This record gives sequence, structure tokens and C-alpha cells, in this order.
Amino acid sequence: MRNECAAMQPESTSSSAEGRNAFRLGTRAEFAVVLILSTMAALRVFIFSAAFPFFTSIDEQYHFDWVLKRARGNPTPLAPISAEAAEYIAVYESPEYYTGPQDFADGKMSPPIWILPRDAALARFKGFESLWQSRMNHESVNPPVYYFVAGLWWRIGEILGITGGYLLYWIRFLNILIAASLVWVGYVAARLVFPGQWFTRLAVAVLLAFFPQDIFYSIESDVLSPLLFGVAFIGLIKIWSEDVPRPRLAIFTGLAMAATVLVKATNGPLLVVSGLVILCKMWRLSQAGKFSPALSAFALLGVCALVPVGIWMAWNLHHLGSLMGTEPKFRFMHWTHKPLSQWYPHPLFTLRGQKDFLSELLSCFWRGEFRWDRKELATPLTDAFYSISSATLIIANLPALLRRGSGLASRQRAVLWISLSCFAAAIALQSVSSIAFDFGDCEFPSRAHPLFTNGRLMSWALIPFFLLYARGLEKVLGWRGNPWPPLAGLMTIVVIITVSQIQLSWPAFSSLYNFFHLVPVKTATANLPSLYLFP
Repeated sequence: MRNECAAMQPESTSSSAEGRNAFRLGTRAEFAVVLILSTMAALRVFIFSAAFPFFTSIDEQYHFDWVLKRARGNPTPLAPISAEAAEYIAVYESPEYYTGPQDFADGKMSPPIWILPRDAALARFKGFESLWQSRMNHESVNPPVYYFVAGLWWRIGEILGITGGYLLYWIRFLNILIAASLVWVGYVAARLVFPGQWFTRLAVAVLLAFFPQDIFYSIESDVLSPLLFGVAFIGLIKIWSEDVPRPRLAIFTGLAMAATVLVKATNGPLLVVSGLVILCKMWRLSQAGKFSPALSAFALLGVCALVPVGIWMAWNLHHLGSLMGTEPKFRFMHWTHKPLSQWYPHPLFTLRGQKDFLSELLSCFWRGEFRWDRKELATPLTDAFYSISSATLIIANLPALLRRGSGLASRQRAVLWISLSCFAAAIALQSVSSIAFDFGDCEFPSRAHPLFTNGRLMSWALIPFFLLYARGLEKVLGWRGNPWPPLAGLMTIVVIITVSQIQLSWPAFSSLYNFFHLVPVKTATANLPSLYLFP
């Protein structure tokens, strides 16, 4: 591996290398910086996860019900919300995501159920409990990995004696470990690709530590996607770099790929990109006469990546009637497949439609989809920054990718091409989804605005994206090897992200429904005929 790293080393002029080396950190100091960044990521996720009350505007009720059913060992898909989950929702659900004080006669937000008098508390509890038990869980067709992990985490919380609303937040706090781990995985990937460029690899860690995507503040399966594919991505980098891939590495990479797909069906494009990478590697080995020694490793990778996914797809076909298990969910949302002849015309076939699609998708990829008082937690200024900076810094990589002799090592060029392919594949899936469906009476996407721009569904490509973003930042601002402009640019991005996120999320911090205002479970359920929260 040392030879591979040495081959990937040069990507600079002598003056730029001298400028970087003047600020070079030792290995221990660099690890200490990454440890601090992972701690900051954990703290950020804790604060914002605790600030937002239950249940968020991205179907958190349904995700919670499916986690709870996994924890209880009765994961029956397409079943109504369980009685136990309905009780938690009835007691702890905040109306603030869809209503505001102006919607109430006295101009004040409805208080939590545990503050109400007994009769009012009972009336609300019974009304909400029966309402939620009557609803089918359309998220129960999702792949199982996240829900299995979160269900196990729930059981650990129960063993530790955590109860009530605190147990709800305990599931969210699993995201703290995921966010901290993601910083390390991103740093390791960047270190493999840029062993001689401290700014790029630390910039990846910094951006991951402060990334404001709100999937980290909710019970939501997408949160595992960037971590698991980050692990698979490291495996792909090593497979590409090694002369003959090792079987153990192939097994590790294949299982990580399978796990990522089994977190979310929309992560499927990673198999296409990874498959093309493996085919290119096989072709290179065959040209060098080294294909036979590597055949067993590639076979193991294929088995580990495809067999678990194949078993899941066969189960879906038998029980849900479709390979990906998504058809029941589409029917629930009133989506229908359009025949190919009706794909045109569509806004995506116009320049204006492309602009709207990419700007909405890229901004949503950064900030997420939370709403508060029916309004999206977003501002035009920060959305413009997210979309423009993403497009600009990715494009800044193209000259070096397209032109040999640019100082970019061949293996670095290959990994950046893989990264670009991952992000392009994630965008392509949303483009095709926008065109291929009639969205019926769905509110978002809709027939009037048929653009599928759920940025969280692209989160599996987060580490490849930030490799491109960080290197683009250095190339745009790092003239003549001066490290200060890229550092200033990186700190400016962190400040924009942090200030914007605090400003937009500030109303949640004062919510009487959030973690900081929880009361003990005995108080919360003292006046309620609960069967589960307080038997």
C-alpha cells in the first residue's frame, strides 16, 4: 500500500507543495484534530436531535413504528400502526410542524398532553391513539438494516431503564454515533486518496462534522446510508489501488455494498457504479496478465454484494409483489407509472426545468426537508449558496479529470471519476423518478411541480461528494500554494452552515415538546389509561 500511496502523492507544483508542507500536521496531531471534529459532530447531532420535538415532518411516526415492531419481533409489513406506537405518538407528538399559534383561538400553541387537565388529556389521548392505530404503515416496505439496528438499540435502552419520551430520543441519539463515525470514515477515505494533501483530507472531515442535513436529527433510515457506503467506498479505493485484490478485502467491500442497499432501495445505483469500477479493474488486470489470481476475490465480492440483495428482492416479490418492494408505497401515495410515450414533455427537458431541479435538489441535499409551522426550514440565500457552491466546486475538478499532465496522479484521477460517477448516479435516479411517475394528488412532488428533489435519498454519495467539494475548494482558492484562502473559505462555509442552521431551527429550541422540556414518564401518563407507557 505504501507504493500505491506514493504513486498517488503528487498533485501540485513545487511552490504549492512547499506552502502545504509549511502547515503540515504530524500524524498524531492530525488524528487529534479529527477526534475533535468527530466529537463536535456528535455534540451537534445531540443538540439538534434534542431540540426538535417528536414527530418530524418526514414521516417519523411511521419509521418509529417500524423500529418498534422490529424491536418486538413482529415486523409485519403493510400493517396498521401498532397500539404501543400509537400510545407514544398520542402522548409525545408535537403539532408544531404543521400548525402555529395563529391556528388556535387564543393565539397560543396547544400545550403537551401532560400539562392539560385530566379530561382534556384523556380526550386528546383517545382521539390521537385511535387515529394512528387506523393508519397503515407505508414505510414498512423499506429494507431492514436500519430498523434492525435501531430496534436493537431500543432494546438496549429498555435494559438500561430508559422510559417514555426519553426512550424515543434514545433512538434518535443513535445518530450521534453514526455522525461521529462518519467523520472518521470520510477522513480515512480522503487520506487514502490524498496522502500528501492535508487540507483536502481535513476539509472532508470538517464538512462532514458540520453537514446540516436533518436526517441526523430524526428516526430515519437514510441516516445509515453515507456511513455504510463510505465503508464500501474505502474498499473500492483499495481494490482499485492493489495489484491483486485480497479476498478478505473483497468480502468486506461486498458486504458493505449489500448493507447500504439493504438500508434504502434508492441506494441501488451504487451497485451499478461499483460494478463498472470492478469491470474496469478486471479489464486492467487482464491486460497485465494478472486476472487469474484475482478471480476468486472478484467472485467473493459479487457473492457478498449480490446474494443478500437478491434474497431481499425475492422476499419482496413473494410478499409484496415487486422486486424492490416499493409498489405498495407508490399506491399509498397515489403514484402511478407513466408509459414511456408519456415521459415527454416534462420540465426536465427544458433549461428552466433543469435549473429548478438541480438548485432544489442540491440545496435539499445539504439542509434536508424539515418543516415548521408548514414552512420549509430554508432561506433563499443559503439555498443559493448550497447549490451554487456545489456546482462550482464540482466543476472545478473537471480540468484535472479531463487533462493528463495536470499534476493529478492516475489513481487519484480514477477515484475522483468514481466519486463523480456516484454523485451523478444519485442525481440521475431522481431525474428518472421525476419523469417516470404521475404523482396524482400528492402534495410533493406534484403534477404541477413534478420534480423529485429529496436530497436525503442521495446521502449514500456524501463522502464521494465531499472529496470533490473539498478538492474543488482548494483548487479554486489555493493559488500558488497559499493555504490561507482555502482555510478562510472552509471556515466561511462552516460559519454559514452553523449560523443558518441555528437561525432556522431556533423556534424548535423553545418548544415545550422537545427533549429539554420532557417530564418523567410517570407524570406524563399519570392521567392516561396507558397500556404500554406506564402499565
